[in-house]
Amino acid sequence: MTTEPRGDIAFDGTPTSGDDTSSRPSTSADDPSGGSSDGPSLRRLMAATQEVALAAVALNSAGAALMGMSPSDSFCLWHVTEATQDEPVTSGRLAELTGLTTGAITGVVDRLEAAGFVTRERDPRDRRRQLIRPVPEKIAELYRLFEPLDETYEGLRLALSPRDREVILDYLRTVSGIMRAHVTVLREAHRRSKAPGRPRRTD
Repeated sequence: MTTEPRGDIAFDGTPTSGDDTSSRPSTSADDPSGGSSDGPSLRRLMAATQEVALAAVALNSAGAALMGMSPSDSFCLWHVTEATQDEPVTSGRLAELTGLTTGAITGVVDRLEAAGFVTRERDPRDRRRQLIRPVPEKIAELYRLFEPLDETYEGLRLALSPRDREVILDYLRTVSGIMRAHVTVLREAHRRSKAPGRPRRTD
């Protein structure tokens, strides 16, 4: 499916009334945080990025419900199938990627294996570890739910120049890395707040 570029909606979701807003200098009305005329401010970029993240969470939840699984199970399955670059993932690595405890991950993998989405096997290089692999036939069922989304993405891809695609891809990958790094910071802060002997706040 090919989608022609639309002039009524900008990438940040704001209406453009069909005119080319990219050539119009931004003003304080366009940019409440006082950004300059060279593009969106940091505040708007962060807000748009957060909106994408929240939309992805909602999409994951909707797809999980349709497949009869919990959002956390679907989230873990995504990491097994996509985030591991075709390499099997261990339970420990899955816990690291998702922030779930190893005990919670065991329950998730048990459910995914029972539903036929993954298999477990011993790591031949370290028998103490279990490798988790996706089952292609079951994953294909899941992918079919998102075929309409793929078609829409293809239309958007065709509406962008190759240079624009590279810039967007680089931005998204960089933001993903920044967010994951800060997840580690927040987890460490949470761990320290639960450390024995730390005084609790009373306010």
